[in-house]
Amino acid sequence: MANAVRPDLAARLGANNTAHGYTATLSGLSTGKHTVCVFGINTGPGSNTLLECRDVTVSGGVPTGVIDAASAVAGKLTIRGWAIDRDSQSATQVQVRADGKTLGTLNANTAKSGLNAAMPGYGDNHGYSGTVQGFPAGTHTVTVHAKDLSNGKWTQIASRSVSQATGYPWLAVDEVASKAPGKLLARGWAIDPDTTGTVRVHFYLDGKALTSIAADQTKTGLNTAKPGYGDKHAYRLERSGISAGKHSLCIIAINQGPKNLNASICKPFSTPTGPPKVTVDQAASAGLGAITVSGTAYDPDTTAAVSLTYTVDGKQVATGTANQTKSGFDSAHPGYGNAHGYTQKLTGIGPGKHTVCVVAKNVGGGSNASTCKSVAAATGNPTLLLDEVSSPAPGQIRVRGWAIDPDTAASLRVHVYFDGAAGVSIAADQAKPSLATVYGGFGGNHAFSSTFTGKKAGATSVCVFAINQGAGVNTEVCKSVTVQ
Repeated sequence: MANAVRPDLAARLGANNTAHGYTATLSGLSTGKHTVCVFGINTGPGSNTLLECRDVTVSGGVPTGVIDAASAVAGKLTIRGWAIDRDSQSATQVQVRADGKTLGTLNANTAKSGLNAAMPGYGDNHGYSGTVQGFPAGTHTVTVHAKDLSNGKWTQIASRSVSQATGYPWLAVDEVASKAPGKLLARGWAIDPDTTGTVRVHFYLDGKALTSIAADQTKTGLNTAKPGYGDKHAYRLERSGISAGKHSLCIIAINQGPKNLNASICKPFSTPTGPPKVTVDQAASAGLGAITVSGTAYDPDTTAAVSLTYTVDGKQVATGTANQTKSGFDSAHPGYGNAHGYTQKLTGIGPGKHTVCVVAKNVGGGSNASTCKSVAAATGNPTLLLDEVSSPAPGQIRVRGWAIDPDTAASLRVHVYFDGAAGVSIAADQAKPSLATVYGGFGGNHAFSSTFTGKKAGATSVCVFAINQGAGVNTEVCKSVTVQ
């Protein structure tokens, strides 16, 4: 019936007179060339009209198709393509054969974009894909046979040469190293081409069996490099208790296929050794006669804390151990831990610039190591301490103490004032043994002691000034005393 709407007829017949289109499918035609004629059937006076005739070729014959891709891994053949029985729009089946032996049958009924454009009238749903078992090792001819739906016979439609790897395992060593005392790290991957299963890896240290493990860890990208085998073929070995020195590690991947040939790779490595590593992160004045120094120290031969000696201008002034926590140290030196920091206050430092050295005691191979920094001692105002301001007898005031200027080891002058009156200058040059101990760089002769007579009874303000010798200003200390 010619009653389908054809919008293109509006221009000729009017917008309301377009339902005159038709579509028809003719079936049962034999293959080959035919003339198709269309007649308009008359419904009133007159006769039928021949509208048009055209020559049409009906396709048919044996099935056709292709192999788009085929690959084999460990006895499994993965294949895809398309197949069409040219006598039918229905989906057919394909047999996959290797060197004439049938490995499996697949349905050619999946969508393949663009197939209908290449084979008009059949549609897109004639693709096939799948994996069949039993593909032998080596190179073989793969053929695909499509089923002729009219008679049930199988017709070869495509062939391709496909190779499957075989032989001894593929073995890779990504790293063999000792990054901390007594530690061993070995990592890599191993695949036997004859199986997708796990390969065992054996390790020999200096010719003696160490251990064996399964190469079953994930290594991203491995399946891309070796398609079909997957990513789970990596190995990682970590061992402790390795003796110091040079070693050889042999790694053997055990064969799984028909050829009894293992794969092996040997790599040399050495445990860490050498002199200690010392850093001085900070060294600065810490007040009168003192310097503070801090940093890190470790010996490559041990994870234990190393002993330290501190020298100033070549003279030993202190000892210690680098056992304080230093955040991030283990990240920079994996396997050693964070307890390799030190902070030390050095006393008895004299005025001026000094060379401060931190010496780490060697444990294994190598010798002691040191790092030095130039440090300027404290500078500025004098330090003044009044040990005594008293009235030991009528009319007397005793003033006793000590004064040191950080800019000089020489004795200072101190000026003493009573109630603001004109001062008396005295030398701070007397011996005080404790000063030599605490401020050894300045010596012990910085004390003063004087008794002043003729003072009026009653409350008196006593102010003592240590006279500055370098950078800075005088230092003043005042105290009140009641004179007898």
